[in-house]
Amino acid sequence: MRYDAGFRLLPGYEISPGTVGYALIGYSNGRFNIRDNGNYGFVSDSFNRSGIQGGLGLKTEISKHLALRGDVLYSYYGSQTSYGLSSTSPQVVQTYRNRFSTFEGDLTLVYKFS
Repeated sequence: MRYDAGFRLLPGYEISPGTVGYALIGYSNGRFNIRDNGNYGFVSDSFNRSGIQGGLGLKTEISKHLALRGDVLYSYYGSQTSYGLSSTSPQVVQTYRNRFSTFEGDLTLVYKFS
């Protein structure tokens, strides 16, 4: 998957001065590639899929210009059906059905100009 574009809403709650906990709610669009060069058959397909995202995060200020942000995010992109040829003889059309999702953790150091 190659991430293309998206947006997120981060409704938050100030836990203590300089520390905010928040939920992540979003939308993303990614470019997916499926390739099989003979292990199970032969297929080569590329497609875009839209997905929904949900997660949690925490941001805390380290100094006037630095903050540390940690996010945990799950994205679900649905399924895709692609068709290819089997690797057996005689070759027949076979179906590749995949469900796409990601689970990621991000740690970010944020520099704030003022």
